[in-house]
Amino acid sequence: MFIVKVIKTNDEFKKYYHFRYKIICKELKLIQPNTEKIDIDEYDKYSIHFAAFDKKGNIVATTRMIYNSPI
Repeated sequence: MFIVKVIKTNDEFKKYYHFRYKIICKELKLIQPNTEKIDIDEYDKYSIHFAAFDKKGNIVATTRMIYNSPI
């Protein structure tokens, strides 16, 4: 079973961006590695972020809904 929730706290965002980095950089190799080991882009500040968590509280999937973006 998974729990899907809106990301709100700084700790959740840290885990969220690190998970995205693991997938986009390490698995898919779509971005270059960075020292922070996070993936943040220009759409994030215009987005609502969601994550699915497993029973142990680990993120297993992420998505975002971009809204009211001037870009």
